[in-house]
Amino acid sequence: MKKNNKVFIYGFILTFLFFLFRWFFNKLFDTFFIFIIFDFLILIISYLAFLIYIIISTLKNKKRSNYILLIIFIILFLINIFFPFQKCKYYFDYKFKLNDRMAVINYIKNNDVEISDNNLLKLPFKYRNLSSGGGEIVIYKDKNNLTIQFFLLRGFVPTGGNAFVYCDSKDKERTIKEKIKYISFIKRIDNNWYYIVFE
Repeated sequence: MKKNNKVFIYGFILTFLFFLFRWFFNKLFDTFFIFIIFDFLILIISYLAFLIYIIISTLKNKKRSNYILLIIFIILFLINIFFPFQKCKYYFDYKFKLNDRMAVINYIKNNDVEISDNNLLKLPFKYRNLSSGGGEIVIYKDKNNLTIQFFLLRGFVPTGGNAFVYCDSKDKERTIKEKIKYISFIKRIDNNWYYIVFE
């Protein structure tokens, strides 16, 4: 196998791992917490070392194939760094899981459910994928209003997290801010649905 082919395969594997790491970061963070950060740093350092190797090889040999490899992997690296993975992932998460989330909401509306003292409810196994961090949701149920928090990234102090929030009160944003503490960002994404970031 030619040297350039080996370099291309190695670079492609690094790029693919980088892509997977960024796409599944929330799930990895939920599972391994802060330890995953070290793996991410190792992956970035490996990628940068690989780019430096290609740059040095290109400057030494000045072959057309080396220039092509360098351009390809710099572009792929920039895509991996600046592509809005989180925004795209949350868009698809909301669209594809909306019906299941509404099924959970309608069940809670029409039935008495037992929730813990801190307003947590463990979802049935079928719906565990609707909320990260163990499949728990937070429910604030008043006489006429219902607010439910589905975690996207559960997070811990000081990392914070984010979530989709369903709220059917009249003044939705105010209700959400009253029920859920330490919100640093809130945005309406649909009727009764909000995206929040909390500390």
